[in-house]
Amino acid sequence: MPIIMEVDDEENGGVAAYRLSDGEQLWYVEVDDCCGPADCNISVDRDGIIYLVGDGIVEIDGEMLERPVYAINPDGSVKWVKDIGMYDDDTFHTAVDDQYLYIAYLSNIYLLDKNTGELANQLNGNGSYPCSLTVLNDGSIFVPYMTYTGILINRIDFEDGDIAEYYAMAFEGTLYCIDLSATLPAGWMINGGNGAYTNSLAQNTVTFVSNGGSEIPAQILYTGDRAVEPDNPTRASEAISDTVTRIYTFDKWYIDEECTIVYDFSTPVMDDITLYAGWLHEDKTEPTEPTKPVPPPTDEKPVSPPTGESGGYVLWALLCAAAALGLFGGLSAVGTKTGRRAG
Repeated sequence: MPIIMEVDDEENGGVAAYRLSDGEQLWYVEVDDCCGPADCNISVDRDGIIYLVGDGIVEIDGEMLERPVYAINPDGSVKWVKDIGMYDDDTFHTAVDDQYLYIAYLSNIYLLDKNTGELANQLNGNGSYPCSLTVLNDGSIFVPYMTYTGILINRIDFEDGDIAEYYAMAFEGTLYCIDLSATLPAGWMINGGNGAYTNSLAQNTVTFVSNGGSEIPAQILYTGDRAVEPDNPTRASEAISDTVTRIYTFDKWYIDEECTIVYDFSTPVMDDITLYAGWLHEDKTEPTEPTKPVPPPTDEKPVSPPTGESGGYVLWALLCAAAALGLFGGLSAVGTKTGRRAG
């Protein structure tokens, strides 16, 4: 990501982008005939488009523009430039959200369509000069004004133009906004880590997909803040077969579903993102009990004598004995012999 900064030469002022790794200038845009964005903070939206106000005069297509408002693309080309009738009398505070570019100038606040540069609305302040401008996620803005008693902050709602006044007070290094009865509205604490998304407190959600592991709650952050790396999720073991169990160990958080690109938690969150849990696994095989041997089958079938209380058993025994003595042959001869007695 390049760094954007004001650059002045002997006659004109402009803005340039430099590569952080080696300081090489990537592009330069001449803003005006004076000091460039010397009296303006530079705002950058989610798409990398740069917004600023020049402190001098510039000629565009034969027309002289005083205190020009610029929208510059990330490659250094000018998206649009407008003159909304401001003149050199004080600083210009800018902020940007998804729809509008906001400019605080004198006690006025200008609302420009960030895509075309056309003036969409103008609100008049309380006559004091603002010292900064911050856009909230609900479309309202914080406009601090320096007073003799401290910092007076107006919260302006563009829908109905209502203005609520708050004072700022510091406590243990944190700036709080309180109303005139010293009541702290819930959630109204200015976040000090919002550096990457200039002067805009848009909220972004970091969602964690655990891919079968324990649930990890989402984190809601202001743009430019950094996500906090959560505790590692856990994942139950899985039975692959009767003897194999797969054991999971958490690896890292990745920005893609295929888990090939590791997420760097030191990176500012610029939009809603989803992180995916990567897992390592080991398959563990359980030992099995040895199988007992089974005797082989045989074809011989033993003959068993008849059983029971009937006379069958006795008859069977007598027949066996008679057969052994050869009695069955004699009985057959006697039984078959015939003749007649002689007279």
